[in-house]
Amino acid sequence: MAKVVICPICGRSFETSKPNKKYCSFTCKEAGNKLRRMVWRNTHPHYDAAYMKKYRAERKEIKENEH
Repeated sequence: MAKVVICPICGRSFETSKPNKKYCSFTCKEAGNKLRRMVWRNTHPHYDAAYMKKYRAERKEIKENEH
């Protein structure tokens, strides 16, 4: 049983028999993944590499001062 889905990237409608298919093509899928990663990074700034490097250095200094 096929259902009609609208691609969130390009807006084109397409038929699919798979219940979890979101994108009409591989290109749109890649664009959707890139967008999803960008949104995640913007909503989780504490996972930034520079922030984590600074955090680990601070934690190391605290541990060294405890002993």
